Amino acid sequence: QENAGPSSARNTGLLAATGRFLQFVDSDDYIDLNMTEVMVAAIGTDNDIAICGIKIVKSDVIILSWSMVPCGANGASLSAKEFNDQFGVVFRSNLLNSPCNKLYSRKLIRDTGLLFPLSISLGEDLKFNVDYFASCRRFVFVPDTLYTYSRRAEGSLTSGHQESKFFETKQSIEVVRQYLRSNGGYAGENVQLVESVFAEYVIESLLAEFRTTRWTSRKERIAAIRTIINDKDVVENSGRVSHASRKTRQTYFLIRRRWAWAVYLVFLLHGLLRRLRG
Repeated sequence: QENAGPSSARNTGLLAATGRFLQFVDSDDYIDLNMTEVMVAAIGTDNDIAICGIKIVKSDVIILSWSMVPCGANGASLSAKEFNDQFGVVFRSNLLNSPCNKLYSRKLIRDTGLLFPLSISLGEDLKFNVDYFASCRRFVFVPDTLYTYSRRAEGSLTSGHQESKFFETKQSIEVVRQYLRSNGGYAGENVQLVESVFAEYVIESLLAEFRTTRWTSRKERIAAIRTIINDKDVVENSGRVSHASRKTRQTYFLIRRRWAWAVYLVFLLHGLLRRLRG
């Protein structure tokens, strides 16, 4: 088909698929030779989804690796309640957003009529996944990092030099909040963990506004930073960052006070220090 974006391409694949399971691989990435075999064995007949670890490589060097097996009554396999109770831990491990480190049941997708949303350009994979999770009875985690993302250029995958996608990112976190509220999981530690992830996204968005070439003056950059730190969700959740990184928690001291100029100066100082070291 003509290029209509990843969601459209994946939906075409979903509608054409005939097998028992569904697996996605992006064109720039690759999988371990035994990934499908391991994931099929793991999902078995009792689980509705298998989730494995992820590697990120740049110039053939592994720069990041994410993997975990949550605690559960049956080792790596979790009931829906156990998964929802530990959702924040898994979400923070970066294993839930992508469809590519997962094996899905085609029957479950067919029975629920689930497709990737075409109306959003950021967070569509996460929206698909949480909608799928809502119909799962059991989840199985594979500790091996079987899927490899290739980071080939600046601007791909979490690059801090992208323009701010704050409002799209905020919508993605709201999808997670709504899923947890609907399944009794937005409470206790899950709240702190999910909102700490949101805090990290906020910092990425602030950095993007600081670095973007859209703004030509300090005044414009500070105004863009102020818009984000005055956002209702940022203000309401600014006290829920206990699991965020130390640097994020320190920046949130300024955010809670709505000191946009101070956030700007912190980023300016960090940039100067990087250049001096580099």
